[in-house]
Amino acid sequence: MMAPRLRSQQSSPFRRITGFARRLPGRALSPLLLPAQPACAASSGGNLTALSGWLVAAGLSALVGILLFKERKHSRRIESQQDQSDKKLSQLQLLLNLERNKLVSLIEALPLPVYSKDPQGLYLFCNQAFCDYLQHPREQIIGRSAYDLLPHDLADIHSRADQQLAEKAGRICYQASLPHATGMREVLFNKSAHLGRDGKLREIFGLMTDITDLNNSQIFLSNILNAISYPVFVKDDQSRYQVVNQALNDFVGYTREEMLGKTDFDLYPQREAQRFTTTDQLALQEQEPISYESTITSKQGSAARINVRKKVFKDNSGSRYLVGVYHDVTSLYQAREKMASLQTLLYSIIDSMPSLIIAIDILEQVTQWNHRAEEFSGVSAAEAIGKQLADVFPFHADLEPLIAKALETAQAQHRQKARWQVGERQHFVDIISYPLSAGGLEGVVIRADNVDERVRMEEMMIFTEKMVSIGSLAAGMAHEINNPLAIMIQNAQVLHNRLLERLPKNDAVAEECGIGFEQLQQYLEARNISTTLDSILQSGARASKIVADMVNFAQRRVSCYSPCRLAALVKQTLALAASDFDLKKKYNFRDVEIEVDVPPELPTLHCETDQIQQVLLNLLRNGAQSMAENPRQQQPPKFTIRARAMGNRMRLEVSDNGPGIDEKIQKQIFDPFFSTRPVGTGTGLGLAASYFIVTEKHGGSIRVESESGKGSRFIIELPLTGQPHE
Repeated sequence: MMAPRLRSQQSSPFRRITGFARRLPGRALSPLLLPAQPACAASSGGNLTALSGWLVAAGLSALVGILLFKERKHSRRIESQQDQSDKKLSQLQLLLNLERNKLVSLIEALPLPVYSKDPQGLYLFCNQAFCDYLQHPREQIIGRSAYDLLPHDLADIHSRADQQLAEKAGRICYQASLPHATGMREVLFNKSAHLGRDGKLREIFGLMTDITDLNNSQIFLSNILNAISYPVFVKDDQSRYQVVNQALNDFVGYTREEMLGKTDFDLYPQREAQRFTTTDQLALQEQEPISYESTITSKQGSAARINVRKKVFKDNSGSRYLVGVYHDVTSLYQAREKMASLQTLLYSIIDSMPSLIIAIDILEQVTQWNHRAEEFSGVSAAEAIGKQLADVFPFHADLEPLIAKALETAQAQHRQKARWQVGERQHFVDIISYPLSAGGLEGVVIRADNVDERVRMEEMMIFTEKMVSIGSLAAGMAHEINNPLAIMIQNAQVLHNRLLERLPKNDAVAEECGIGFEQLQQYLEARNISTTLDSILQSGARASKIVADMVNFAQRRVSCYSPCRLAALVKQTLALAASDFDLKKKYNFRDVEIEVDVPPELPTLHCETDQIQQVLLNLLRNGAQSMAENPRQQQPPKFTIRARAMGNRMRLEVSDNGPGIDEKIQKQIFDPFFSTRPVGTGTGLGLAASYFIVTEKHGGSIRVESESGKGSRFIIELPLTGQPHE
């Protein structure tokens, strides 16, 4: 290729001239360039002219000689370069042939069939693998088309692919079937177009890959995946679905074709898709599998709860993929939610129970702690759970024997009326310990019930029975007292009549005795017999009234409501209080100033009169004792009793000017057995019984208003119609 180009450089006019000159004989040059000298010269001017011409000719001759010398030298250099170029060209041609032979050998050694075609579809080249695959020798392939080697329908597939390459240069890949010695095989064809300088198709190169076994493996894998009951998928690193099994298609309602190549944003709501994609990227960065729970909405719009597990893996090329499994936990989630609701309900029930409930395990660590346990211990459930019972419950000493016995005998253990001091209040509790050995759990459940009310009722029953006994005894005593009292009163009246009254019989007896009635009267008057007899009669009448009131108060009656005039009831109660033995023992009740403001025109109150009288008597008794025992009492002791009608209720107030009640104990004064007096001076049941009578028996209310050092005021409100609590 270089030799013609070098020869073309010699075609210039100058080269043609010098070439022509170079081809002339050497001796022929002088005549051309040096003119002959003239035979004679007419003058010196002629000789000079001739000499000048010769010199010019000589100069030109010398110049031409120099040019010829350089041209010969340049020609020799060009000829040397031409020889080197020809040698290099030969070497390149040799290397090209070697590389071509290597390429051909390499293609021949490939296990994959390789071939080339011309634009008309005739085979130009093929390797031995192609021949072996089609089971034709090379001589029967070269120069023929696919229609000569394959069935017509299969050849049409390849012809259409070739036509597509001819219309649009580039590469094409497709799958087709080919006959083989083992039967029909699935082959993947990769073809590329080779264009000439004119842009037209010159040759088609093809490569065949037998994917029958790969397809069989994919089918086998697909069958395995479809046999799995759990939804399974594979995504690429862009979160696009590459593989899905039938279980996933059924679960989400999308077909395989609708899912492959798509992302979660193409299938699910924005919020769900965002979470799936975020966890995809997290799983792609982690080495270990990740698991989480989420919701998923199907194509039909139904939502389900799923447990998702994802794991990253890499193929041979290093590309990352994500395999995931869905586990439908909707039923489990619903059951768990229901269990949580039931557990919350159970805890609420346990917390709302009036009983103290504590559960412990075999090591006496707290596992359950309800609200009542918090109240008794002052320790919250959060602080108690997991702790030793002895560390968080102040009455552990009362529970320890029951716990040990329950674990030893596997039977419930009981203890009644244990005394627990909580702050300034003392409570009576019944304790039961149940052994727990169910569901693989061992321990003890402790229940403690506050029985203050029951103990109060029991004490009140005892007190009532005692009062009944005293009443019966008082009735008997009154009967025994009334007999001599009646005789005393009767005899006093007889003495009064026989000594002080001017009766005919009295005059007659006085005359028989020689005593004048006037003298007798003077004597009796001088000795104050009249006054003494009047005093005996008044005292007897008063004593009779006291006995009658006592019998009436202590008499056991059937509980019933009856109309009551409150003014009369207050007056009767004050008379009874004035005759109370305990009050007289301490001081003279008549020394207590009593202000009564109970209008007689108040509406009739329907109540159990004896019980309301008992309430008033208890209030007067407590107030009188407090004022008598108050060392700082400066003013004379005083009670103020007021009553007013307020709609359908009656309001009764009993006030005193005693020492008052400290605010800290005002909430406890109505509790059973609560007393501020020394042991033996009170039962602590008076105000408790009053509270029970007013609130439970009559459906009313009783409260106290007091300040320390400023007296107390008890306020009782009762319904006029007398409606007790059901």
